[in-house]
Amino acid sequence: MPSITVSSPNLQVDGPTVEVQFLIPRQIEEQYRKDGKPLPPPVSIRALIDTGATNCVVRRIYLALSGCNL
Repeated sequence: MPSITVSSPNLQVDGPTVEVQFLIPRQIEEQYRKDGKPLPPPVSIRALIDTGATNCVVRRIYLALSGCNL
């Protein structure tokens, strides 16, 4: 099972969050480079860690900003 360890100076204020980045997949990046297209920049957001969650939810706007086709 994957795991991470992070430190928060003020967990009570920040809550259980972690910085995440969305990037295009490596295969698409290679195609962009081959086609001479500019790569979309990574999209960084603060994500809430929900230890009881069984799924992951990401707002469409973040995926669109990262260059993902929806």
